[in-house]
Amino acid sequence: MLTVGIYARKSVYRNKSDSVQVQIKSCKDYARLLYHDKELTFKIYDQDEGFSGKNTNRPSFQALMHDVRSGLLNVVMVYKLDRISRSVKDFSDTYEEMYSHDIAFLSVKETFDTSTPIGRTVMYILAAFAQLERENTSERVSDSMAALGASGKWTGGRLPAGM
Repeated sequence: MLTVGIYARKSVYRNKSDSVQVQIKSCKDYARLLYHDKELTFKIYDQDEGFSGKNTNRPSFQALMHDVRSGLLNVVMVYKLDRISRSVKDFSDTYEEMYSHDIAFLSVKETFDTSTPIGRTVMYILAAFAQLERENTSERVSDSMAALGASGKWTGGRLPAGM
């Protein structure tokens, strides 16, 4: 029997992204296709909706990593790599921990083979792009808030410096 841990997360700020339920269904379908000859058990980690991927301080993520450390999973599956983390360092630490416990890591949307050097490189490049997107989004939000404040249309929260 193969135990597949599915981690799904959706940030509040990305309303156009796929719902947690869609992510879970896609992961289950992909796992059943990939491991069609094995009996599968799924463990779902889906309570981090609304949490940012900028750090790993999320309840379901912590539960997932506890189960990784406890040897309860054979595979960790995500819909997209950036569901795990939007920080290269955090992702690298997470992946290395999975690897040290002989747990496979799979992403439905990005195809890479972590058993090869090029596959691991591609995985880390994708993690770097996830971090870049998080940083760009944060910058755009800050710029928009400053512009609103400068034009007298501040909608709440902390005022930018000099206002």
